[in-house]
Amino acid sequence: MQFYPENATITVNPLQGSGELRYILSCSHPLIYQKDITLKYAFAGKWKISSPALKSRIREILVHILDIVHFEIRNKADKWIITVPLKPLKNLSLLPELDKIEIPVVVKLQKKESPGSPEFQLKCYQTLSMITSQATQEKETDSEEMYLSLPLDEEKKEPDPDSLEESPSAESFSSFPIEKQQEEISSYLAQMDDISVFQNTFSDAFSLKPHQDQFYKGIMAIDFGTTNSVVVIRDPLYAAEEIKEDLSKEQWKILAQWVDSWIIQHLSVITPSEENLYVEELSRMVSEMDLPPCGSLSVDIWEELQKLDIEAREQFIMEIVAGFSIYNQEQYSHRTLRELSWEFLFGLEQSIYSKTLESQRYFILELEENAGPGPISSTMQILSAPYSGDQQKLEEETQVELGERVHLLMRSAAIGEADIRQFAINIKRYFGQEQAVSILPSEAAAAPISFNPDTLCRLAYKKLISRSLEYMGRKANQGELQYANKIQTLVATFPTTYPASLRRRLRDMMNDMEIQSIDTRFDEGTASAVYYIWQEVCADPVCGMYGLMARCRRDRHDRAYQNILLYDLGGGTTDIALIQLIYEELPIFEPLDKTKSEGGRYFRITPRLLGSTGHRYIGGDLITLWLFRLLKTKLVDKILHLLEEKKIEPPSGSELSLLLSSLPEEFCGFTGEYREGSLLEWTFSPGQNLRRYDFLNNTILNLVIPTMFENDSKNTANFFTLWDIMEETKKKLGTPTMTYTGSGLGQEWLEEIWLDHETLWGLVTRIHPWISSTGLKAEDFKMAITQEELGNFALYPVHESLNLALNLAKARLRMGNISDKLDRFILSGLSCSLQVVQNKAKEIFQSSEGLFDFNLANVFFHPEIAKTSVAMGACIGRYLESVRLDPGHEKTRQMLREGYDQIDLVVENLFTHLACRLVYDSLVAMVEIFDHGQELNRKSFVDGKPVARTPMDSLRPVQEKFWIYRLDFEGATPQYLGLINAEATAYSNGFEDFRKFREQYLVGFEADAELFVRAFFIPRGPKNILAIHFLEDTSYHCPARSILEENNKGMVILKNSISSQELFQRKVFLPANTAMVDTIQYPDGSRYRCALSESLPIREMYDFYIEGLSASSYKEPKLISHFGIENNNNEEMVLACDETGRVVLLLSCIYDIKIWADIDYQPQKVDAQYDPFCGQH
Repeated sequence: MQFYPENATITVNPLQGSGELRYILSCSHPLIYQKDITLKYAFAGKWKISSPALKSRIREILVHILDIVHFEIRNKADKWIITVPLKPLKNLSLLPELDKIEIPVVVKLQKKESPGSPEFQLKCYQTLSMITSQATQEKETDSEEMYLSLPLDEEKKEPDPDSLEESPSAESFSSFPIEKQQEEISSYLAQMDDISVFQNTFSDAFSLKPHQDQFYKGIMAIDFGTTNSVVVIRDPLYAAEEIKEDLSKEQWKILAQWVDSWIIQHLSVITPSEENLYVEELSRMVSEMDLPPCGSLSVDIWEELQKLDIEAREQFIMEIVAGFSIYNQEQYSHRTLRELSWEFLFGLEQSIYSKTLESQRYFILELEENAGPGPISSTMQILSAPYSGDQQKLEEETQVELGERVHLLMRSAAIGEADIRQFAINIKRYFGQEQAVSILPSEAAAAPISFNPDTLCRLAYKKLISRSLEYMGRKANQGELQYANKIQTLVATFPTTYPASLRRRLRDMMNDMEIQSIDTRFDEGTASAVYYIWQEVCADPVCGMYGLMARCRRDRHDRAYQNILLYDLGGGTTDIALIQLIYEELPIFEPLDKTKSEGGRYFRITPRLLGSTGHRYIGGDLITLWLFRLLKTKLVDKILHLLEEKKIEPPSGSELSLLLSSLPEEFCGFTGEYREGSLLEWTFSPGQNLRRYDFLNNTILNLVIPTMFENDSKNTANFFTLWDIMEETKKKLGTPTMTYTGSGLGQEWLEEIWLDHETLWGLVTRIHPWISSTGLKAEDFKMAITQEELGNFALYPVHESLNLALNLAKARLRMGNISDKLDRFILSGLSCSLQVVQNKAKEIFQSSEGLFDFNLANVFFHPEIAKTSVAMGACIGRYLESVRLDPGHEKTRQMLREGYDQIDLVVENLFTHLACRLVYDSLVAMVEIFDHGQELNRKSFVDGKPVARTPMDSLRPVQEKFWIYRLDFEGATPQYLGLINAEATAYSNGFEDFRKFREQYLVGFEADAELFVRAFFIPRGPKNILAIHFLEDTSYHCPARSILEENNKGMVILKNSISSQELFQRKVFLPANTAMVDTIQYPDGSRYRCALSESLPIREMYDFYIEGLSASSYKEPKLISHFGIENNNNEEMVLACDETGRVVLLLSCIYDIKIWADIDYQPQKVDAQYDPFCGQH
C-alpha cells in the first residue's frame, strides 16, 4: 500500500487560483468511499524558516486556497486518484513580500473502517512552490515549472479552518501507525534517526531547483565486483507498511502465492506419491477448498485456488501445521513428514524474508531499466574518448556504458562479430597497477587509447553512481524514495586481502567526485557475514533470536555464542571471515520496577572478527581459465586428429603444415601420424602438470589455435571465443538441477554439456580459412565437457582456497589450550554452486578432527542472495553502526513495556581488533609488528582513528625499507600490503646521510582496522611528551617536590615510590630511584624533565600516594593527588611527575613526533597463472 503525490514538487499560484493537487493511493481494497476518507495537511517538521509570523501567514494562505472539503476520489485501474481543488486567494494582503517560497508539507490520509475495508492511515510529503507576487508570475510564465491549469468546480463552501493542522511539525503525527513500522528492533533503530532525518532533510528533499545539488541523506553501498556489481541503499524517506500481525500483508500475499504453487506442484502429478496424496488429504480438511484430485491439470487446480478467500487460505495453512503436529505414522511414512515439513518450512522462510529488506528501508537498486533489482555486469564498453594521454582529460570526457546490452555485445565480439578491444574487462583486478590498458572506443576511434586502470575503475564507479541516481530519481517522482543528485555517504567494499593503501586511493578518487563520506572498512567477507547474521535475526526478531540462542553453546561467562565461518568464492577473489557471535539478553528494568512488561526482551549481539583471510586471484575466473586450458587442448587434439583421419594436407608452408612435419615422436603413432589423445595426457592430473601444459601451449597448441594476445592483438577474439564457451559451460554444469529441500546445497548436477560446435567451427575457419574447403563440417567438432572434467580441473584452485578457510579456523579455534569448534559454515558467492566446491568443502571439514560437523543444518547457502549479500551487509553494517540503540532511553523502555522485543547488533565491535598479524621483512626473517587480535585501543596521533601502536619501550631499529605483509595464520603465505621507505623519508626531512639517520632514530608503527600502517621515527634517548589533555589536583601544589633529589650524574630522581590505590592494595607505578629522562611540555610552552608511569587501568577515580616516608612523621603513605574522571572515552591514563614536583594525570600520552611515513602500495607483478586476461594463455 502506497500513498504519494503525483508531483513531489509543484508550483501553486494563489493569484491564479485554478488547478488541483493530485495524490495517488495504490492499494488492493476494491471499495473506498469518499465519506470514509479524511485529508489533513501539516507543515513538515523543522521547516527552514526563521519568522513565526511568516509561517502563520503562509498557513493562512493555504487555509484559503486548499479546498479540502471538496476533494474527490476516483478509481483508475488498481489505483485511487485523490484530487484537492485550488481556489484563488481573495485577501491579497496576506501575500508576503517575496517572489517565491518553498513550503514542505505533510499530507495525512485517514480512512475509517467500513464493510469489507479496514481502517488505515498513510502520509506522504510534498513541496508547494508558491508564487507570491504578480511580477514573478509574469516572469515565470515560460519557465519549465509545472503549473496547475486544470478546471475548478464552482466554489460552494468555505473550507474548515481546522483542516490545516495547527501543529506545524512532523511530530504532530507521532501516533501515526507508520511510526511503528515493524514490531521489532529494526523499526526502532530506524525511528531513532529517521524522525530527525525527516525533520532535517524534508524541506530540501523535493524542493530541488535546476542545477542545485541535493545530497542523498541515506546510505549507498557499492560492491564493484570483478564480474558483477551491485548497489544497495538505505532510504530515509521510504514509508514502510506497519506490521500489526505475525506477517505483513505483502508477506501473507507471497506466502499464499507459494502455497498455491506448492499445491499445484503436488496435485498435478499424474502418478501421485505418498507426499502428493497427503497434501490432497490436507486440502480436504478445509470445507471451502474444493480442489480437483491428484493427477488433475495444473490450470484446473489454479482456477479453483483463485476462488478461495483469505480465511480459507489461512485455515489451510493452519491445517498444514496441525497436520505435521498430529502426524499419523501408521498411514504415512516418516520420510513423507520430513520431506513435506522441509518444503513448507522453506516456503514460510521465503515469505518471511520476502519483504525484510523493504520493510527496513533497504533496496537493491535496478541498475538497468526493466531488468529488475540485482547485479549488473562489470564489463564496461568505452563508447568514445579523446585521443590523449592525459588521464584527467580521459576521465572527464570518456563516455562508457554498462549492462546486459554491453555483455551481449561482448559475447558477439568474442566470436569475431565486433572489436573486442572496445571493452574494459575485469578491470577491478588491475586497480592500483601501473600497466596501461589499450582500449579502442567503439565510436570514431582511429587508434587505441591507453588508459590507466585507476581511470577505468573511476569511470565504472561514476557510471554505477549515475545509474543509481537515475533509478532513485524515477522512484522519487513516484514518491517512494528520496530524490538526490549527489551522494553523501558511500560504503565501498573490497576483497579481504586488498591493501589499505588501495582503499585510501579509492577514497581519494571518490573525494574528487564530491562524495562527502567514503567508508572502505567493510571487506567482502565481513560484509557478507553481517548480512547473513542480520537476515537470520531481523527477518523474525523474536523467533530468530530464540532459535539462534537455542542452537548456541555457552562460554565461561555463561553467554550464548557461536563461531561462524564465511567462505565467499566470488568471480575474481576468495574472501573468508571467521566471526564469533555472543548473544546476551540484558536486564533493562530494575527488579522492583513495576512498569516493566513481561513481553519485551532486550537482546544484544556482539560480533568479534577472530580472523580473516582470502586470495586476491582465486575465484570463478580462475576456474574458467583452467577449463579454458582443457578446451584449447581438446580443440587442437580434434583438429590434428581430423586432419590425419581425413587425410587432409594443410597448405604448404602454413603453420599447421610445418607443425605436422616436425611433430615430436611422443605425439606420433607407429606410422608417424598424430596419435589421437596424446596432447590430452596432461589433463588427467592438471594441477601437477601445469608446467607441461605451458610447454605444450607454447610449442603446439598456440600454433594451431593462437589465443595469446599479449603481443598480437588479433588473437584477442580467439581467446574470448573459447573463454565465453567455457564460462557458459561452467555455469550450466555448476547449477544444481536439484537441491536438498530447504537448502541451496545441490543434490544433483548435469553430467555433461555438449559445446556449441557451430561457434567452434567458426573459430577454426576464422583462423584457418582453407579448412572450410576440405570437406570438414561443423558437426565434426562436436565435443562435450563432463562434470568429472569440471571437477578435475577446478579442484586445484578450489582446494587451495578451501584450505585457507580450514587453516584459519584451526589457527584461531585450536591454539594452545583452546579447543573450540565451528557452529555454522556459510557459503557465499555464485561459484559456491559448483559441485566440486560443495563436495570438497564437505570432505575437508568432515576430516577436520571434530572442528566442524558438516551437515545440512549447519551449512547455509542461498544462491539467490550470494552476490547481493556483500553490498547488503556493508549498507546494513554502516547504518547499524551509526544508529546505536540506547537501552537507557525512555523511548526504548516504553517499547519494551509495550511488548516489543529489541535487538542491538554491535557492528562497530568488528573493527576493534586486528584480524591478522602484521610483519615486515628484515631481509633475515619476518619481524612481527602487531599480533592478530591486537586491540585497537589507541587514537592515532595523526588522524585520531582507533589504532594499535608500538609501545615506546619497544621501538625498533631503522632499516632502509620496510616491506609490510599480513600473515593470516601460522604457515600462511605472507600477503604483501605495501612499502614504507625509511631512506626516502630521511632525505625528505633534510638528512643527507641515511646512515646517520639510522643511528640516531628508532621506528614505531600505527595500524588501523583497514591495516593502513604508518611509521613514526623518534630520536634515540629522551622523548618529548606534549601535555595537551591532562588533569591536575590543584589542592596540592607540587606535591612530590619533597621526594626529588639529584644523583651523582646530575639527573633528578625520585627518592620514594609513588603508588596508586587499587582494589585491595596499593600498586607502585613510579618506583623509587626512577630518573627523570624524558621531557614534558605544558600548554604554556614550559618544558621540564619528567618521569612517566606505565599505562594505568582506566577507571573513574585515582588516588596517588608517596610510599616509604618517615614512620615518625607519617604512619600511612601520604596522599598527594586525587582525580575524578568524568569522561569515559579516554584511551590511556599515564601518571607524570616533573622535576618541579608537579604531578599530573595525562589522559592521552602524546609524544612530539615530527617524522612520519605512510605505507605506499608498490604494484607487484601478478603471476600469469593467476591472471586470465594477461594475454599469455
